[in-house]
Amino acid sequence: MPYILGRRWVDSITCIPVNQQIFELKATHYGVQLQYADAPSGNDPGSQFTRTILAHAAKLVKIANRKNNRGGNIGRVINRNVPAGKTPYGYKYHADYEDLGHGRRKLLAACWLVDKLDPGGEPERGSEAWIVTRVFQWVGRENRTLYWVAKEFNKLGVKPRCANEWSPSLISFIVKNHCYVGRHIYNRGTYVPNLKKPIGDVTAAIKRTVRQLKPESEWVQFGVPLLVSENLWRLANQNLMERGRGKGKEGKQIDTLLRGRVFCPSCGRLLSIYRDSNYRHLIYYICATRSQGWKYKRCLIHSYRID
Repeated sequence: MPYILGRRWVDSITCIPVNQQIFELKATHYGVQLQYADAPSGNDPGSQFTRTILAHAAKLVKIANRKNNRGGNIGRVINRNVPAGKTPYGYKYHADYEDLGHGRRKLLAACWLVDKLDPGGEPERGSEAWIVTRVFQWVGRENRTLYWVAKEFNKLGVKPRCANEWSPSLISFIVKNHCYVGRHIYNRGTYVPNLKKPIGDVTAAIKRTVRQLKPESEWVQFGVPLLVSENLWRLANQNLMERGRGKGKEGKQIDTLLRGRVFCPSCGRLLSIYRDSNYRHLIYYICATRSQGWKYKRCLIHSYRID
């Protein structure tokens, strides 16, 4: 049975010539006939070579687009504007343009504004900016847990920007974002593939899931409206670090024999590791639903000591 694939469809999958060749090899092996709309569809060496050249060209175009986009945003910052694109939680993008006619326009000024302000100049209750200030108040000054903050927001009925409900990871992302003190750094880091995970399907794009810092010489900084003080930001992050000692990445990992290998006898979900906050030498296997009560209905089974 023939399948018609446009050039853009293949480009959106990988833009990597070797992956395209493997994909075509598998299609030929299983008897799938590929018909390209704007490239030779035969299996002769000439057609295959032409498709490989087009794949290399698509890869170069993809790289050029990314570099041009990054360079344009850096140029904006140098001209005392802000980069185009999605803003961090709590801010909104605003730009003024001059109409040049014939569908063209010139950028006059671009900046980030606080999401919503009341007549008194304070963040409006329920807005993104108000949520940011409450996060730092609860985590920094009141030393609340991320779980407590997420559960409180879900109780209040306020929604995050790109999710159905709040979770501790979303709260942690806000607390660790340094832009809320009035300074933001663009081009600070990039995402790279995780070398500890297998590639998987070689005909698909390799996911970049690990964030890696770039050299400081490539960073560009610009000012944004201040939402929290530098001292409060440091206090909130210090509380997170102290609370996370001995758990996962923030401290020494807990050595357990059956980590990731035992499951809850009640709901079937994976058992996680829990260290008693009062007695640090006591470590338990605990159902994930008990530590993720904002997401699942909690199990009532007892926790098991690792020893």
